[in-house]
Amino acid sequence: MARSPIFLAKSGFKFWKNKFRGFALYTLFIGFLFVLQPFAPTSALDPWGFFVPQKILKMITALALIQLLSVFLASLFERRSGKLITGFLGGLISSTALTASLARESRNSSSEEMFLESLSFLAATGAMLAEAIALIFIGSDQPQLIYLFIFLGPVLTTIFLILKLYRKPFDSEHFSKEKSFPKIWVIIKLGFFITGILALSKLLQNIVGNTGLALLTLFVSFFEIHGSVIANVQLHEATAINSRFLGDLLAISLTASYLSKLFLIFTLGSQTFLKKTIHGTSFILGSLLLSWILFRLFL
Repeated sequence: MARSPIFLAKSGFKFWKNKFRGFALYTLFIGFLFVLQPFAPTSALDPWGFFVPQKILKMITALALIQLLSVFLASLFERRSGKLITGFLGGLISSTALTASLARESRNSSSEEMFLESLSFLAATGAMLAEAIALIFIGSDQPQLIYLFIFLGPVLTTIFLILKLYRKPFDSEHFSKEKSFPKIWVIIKLGFFITGILALSKLLQNIVGNTGLALLTLFVSFFEIHGSVIANVQLHEATAINSRFLGDLLAISLTASYLSKLFLIFTLGSQTFLKKTIHGTSFILGSLLLSWILFRLFL
């Protein structure tokens, strides 16, 4: 249902009144992180490459931004709309950070609330797909529509699952009245955890080296799909790989990204939330397989 400007203004005022302290604290925290980032070292502090200060700061900043968006949008829109918008915007910022945030929240969520978290998760993965498609077309001098076959199944399946969840009836009495900001130290700890997993992916990448580009793409894409998409598109532009192999690498990137998100939910979230996300992700991965087969047949 559409909200009137007066309603939105009153909701915004209520948000500022009730959440001003948390909002102000988070805004100052995010501003501090943005100011600090240019001065943070871009190289690892340890010989194994686990602690890169700038990468840690970026992950913590993404998590804090997502929390800020989540609380603010929840005060302005109906729960489903707020979760959908938060998921998409959070996915544009960092689908990995948003997944970690949702997983952490699911430990204290009711079964009714988890379907909204699943909606946010699907919206985030939809944003991830949109970004990947945009990067392919931006990075190519002469974009080929054939690569859209790789994304066709996942995009259509994601839209279908989002519409299905969005229309699902639920009892609002089972939902918490307000969404509060988590403690900043929780955000910091979560940021270090995700960065550690990112570093592990980098370590595996170093072990494999350049012996297998497919394996390299797999490791990189576990948590950094956009980096691998950009790199592989540039390899194709330099004629280092052909169009068919680029399509294969894009399919590998998407698969690795979805599996990494399930791993985060398994590690940080509840078993109920894991079951819900596995169900939808399985359909998306199945559609990705069909899309890849279709791509192979046409190319």
